[in-house]
Amino acid sequence: MGDKIAFLALGAFNCSMMAKIDRQSNGQREIEFWDIDQEVMEHFEKHHVHPYHFQDIAFSDNVHPADSISGLLNGAGNLIVGVNAQSMRKAARTFGEYLSKDTIITSLSKGLELETGKRMSEVIREELDCALVYDPKITVFSGGTVAQDIAYGRPVMAHVAGDDPITIDEVAELFHSTAVRVVPTTEMLSVEYCGALKNVVSIGGGICEELYPGAEGTKAAFKIRTEFDIYKIAKALGASDDIFLPGSPSFYGDSDLSCYGPTRNREYGQRIGCGQDPKAALKEMEQAHKTVEGYYTLKVAYELSQKLGLDTPCIEQLFQVVHDGLSPERAVKNLMSRPRTSLNP
Repeated sequence: MGDKIAFLALGAFNCSMMAKIDRQSNGQREIEFWDIDQEVMEHFEKHHVHPYHFQDIAFSDNVHPADSISGLLNGAGNLIVGVNAQSMRKAARTFGEYLSKDTIITSLSKGLELETGKRMSEVIREELDCALVYDPKITVFSGGTVAQDIAYGRPVMAHVAGDDPITIDEVAELFHSTAVRVVPTTEMLSVEYCGALKNVVSIGGGICEELYPGAEGTKAAFKIRTEFDIYKIAKALGASDDIFLPGSPSFYGDSDLSCYGPTRNREYGQRIGCGQDPKAALKEMEQAHKTVEGYYTLKVAYELSQKLGLDTPCIEQLFQVVHDGLSPERAVKNLMSRPRTSLNP
């Protein structure tokens, strides 16, 4: 297996991870990346910094753009994929042609495919099964982390999940440091659902902030009730209770950070809470190179809850706000006027 670390796509989080590994290796590790945005590639080649993200972080001479995806994967021991969830299938179809059987793939994307509702590891495996004659090594990295913390070496905690313990340990060793505490687990399905579905909680939390400034209890009430909604969906789809217990980086860690930290889904919710049209807010954020995975995840979560016959009132009301034009104020009234029950909150 090659020693090179390959990064596919260089959005904010992949950029932060690249900075972390470069810093952690004291610039001794060979790192290459490829991004569909040629401005990113050309700017980095010329200035050795990202044109949009963390422009104050300069990379070592061992970090450079690849000339092609085939070149990116040539000699790569690890491929770290940071494309958005709705682009993952196309990306996997592209890189699968050049993948070595020894290369470990790690997805950093936290989302569900809109058309199928599938997790990122499922999407990657489906596409690679069409191109490969061997079983690919796939892991995911997920937890209460944001790009800023990773990039600047602030202490955080996350899961590395997969099917094979040996592969998991190799990836955990790559990411683990005094700044990133990695918890290895074979509960990949559970970790992926936590990472994706928590985006829904974050959007609603942002809306609550703007509707009721300073009312942290309102936000907390929405948060815990929506966490119950996503727990029911994940459980119905085969998730284990272990990843949903206190101390879990992928559930409580990610949900708490997403609701209270500098996250894109929270910002999206804040914009809606301030009265901005959901589609207009999405467009503005995407133009600023800010992917809002929760916009798509919310639709998948709503459709899954309907298909599974689950009572998920917060997801239902939030879906109507974001996708059907319901006012946030009306959604709150609908939630607070539900019949009381002693069984479920």
